[in-house]
Amino acid sequence: MHGLGASAYDFQDVHPLLGLPADLAVRYVLPQAPRIPVTVNMGLIMPAWYDVAGFDAAAEDERRIRQSAGWIDELIAREAERGVPAGSVVLGGFSQGGALALFAGLRYPEALAGVVCLSGYLLLPAALEAEASAANRATPIFAAHGTADPMVPLPRAAAGRDLLAKSGFRVEWREYPMAHQICPEEFADLGRWLTGVLNPIRMIGRGAGVRPRPAAGRHGSCLECRHEVAHPGHRVRRLEYPDSQRGRRRSRAAPRSRQPRAETHGAGHRQGAGGTESIGP
Repeated sequence: MHGLGASAYDFQDVHPLLGLPADLAVRYVLPQAPRIPVTVNMGLIMPAWYDVAGFDAAAEDERRIRQSAGWIDELIAREAERGVPAGSVVLGGFSQGGALALFAGLRYPEALAGVVCLSGYLLLPAALEAEASAANRATPIFAAHGTADPMVPLPRAAAGRDLLAKSGFRVEWREYPMAHQICPEEFADLGRWLTGVLNPIRMIGRGAGVRPRPAAGRHGSCLECRHEVAHPGHRVRRLEYPDSQRGRRRSRAAPRSRQPRAETHGAGHRQGAGGTESIGP
């Protein structure tokens, strides 16, 4: 999940930096936050998972936090319908997206494979103990932060880490000499952590004779990247084309002669048959 004012597409090309094993079947689902007025940015309308009115827990936008967490729950359930159980899902994000990953992941009723919070923080910390899901008490958490972060100060992130540890959660904590950003060393550490989390799932699947499902069927996205952009909370599934307009619905039976948008994610990548799948208005 992306950060405040950012886009789902910001992370579409980071998968090579993770260095995951080539035979580890991974699909990247990149949700897009809605556009809302953000108080700390003078009410400007921008992509945000929730409003930010201040920098303490008392100013947190609880209503939108819970609403966005509900959208993420819907995406996890949607993956289960496709044959990917919750135990094979890792929730992750940067900044506001990382905070939401922690919030939604620790409250999800089924055990997840892992949770990743990069340059984020713990939302509604006072409610954690009462609301945390017993199923995810042992779920591994990867949390990382920059020591010179001016947007989310290190002490705020560290306070969340300490509360998680005190509550019995398994947190792998990393610090890097950087600001509010992601560095190559962080991607490398995250890739090693993901490999350790996902490898046992892969071996269990092989032992049971389970074959991974295609990324998104005939209408899948780039077969090399296996990306998918999802707009949580929206109900109508569609394919997006260059001439599509916001709010316009398209059928899956769209003519094949049209070239789908965002079909290629870099030189040399194979193209999918139907472009980037999304859930849109």
